[in-house]
Amino acid sequence: MANTRNYQNRYYNEKYVHGSVAYDPAVELQEEREQYVRIPPRQNVQEGVVSDAVRLTRQNHVSLPVVLGFIVAAVLLVVSLIARIQFTTVSAEAAELQSQVNELTETNARLTIQYETALNLTEVEDYAINTLGMQKPRADQIQYVNGTSSDKATILTEETAAAETLTNAEEEADVLLETAGK
Repeated sequence: MANTRNYQNRYYNEKYVHGSVAYDPAVELQEEREQYVRIPPRQNVQEGVVSDAVRLTRQNHVSLPVVLGFIVAAVLLVVSLIARIQFTTVSAEAAELQSQVNELTETNARLTIQYETALNLTEVEDYAINTLGMQKPRADQIQYVNGTSSDKATILTEETAAAETLTNAEEEADVLLETAGK
C-alpha cells in the first residue's frame, strides 16, 4: 500500500494534474479490496491442443449486430436508390410541365392580341354597311322616349291584384298611345 501511495505522489509531483490532488478515501478502500481478492493462477494452455471443432466455431462465428447492421445498410441503400429514381422522374415531369406552361403563356399572349385587334369598330361598321346593307338612320326615323314616370313596386294582395293590374295596364296603354301619336 505504501508503494502505491509513493507512486501516486511521485506521479502527482512530476506531471500536471487536472482537478483536485486531495486525498481520496475511495482509492484507499479500492486498494484494500484488491489485496483480498485472489486471482487464480493462469493455466497453461497449449495452442495445438485446441480441437478442430472449437477452431471452426471461432472462425465461422459472425455476431448478430454485425449482420443486422449490414442488413440495415443494404435496406437504406435500396431505399435511397429508389428515392433518387423517383426524384429524377418527378424533376423530368416538372421540367416538361414548365415548358408546357411557357408555351401556353405565349399562346395566350398571341390570342389576346388577336382578340383585341379583331374588334375594330371601323371594320364592323364597314361590314354592316357594305355586306349586310344596313344604313344609318335619318333624323325623322329617330324617336326619343320620355321616361318621366318613376319606377315603383307594389305588393299585391288577392283582392286588389285584379283591380290594380287592370288599372296599371290602362295607364301603360295610354302612355304608349301618347308617345306613338307624337
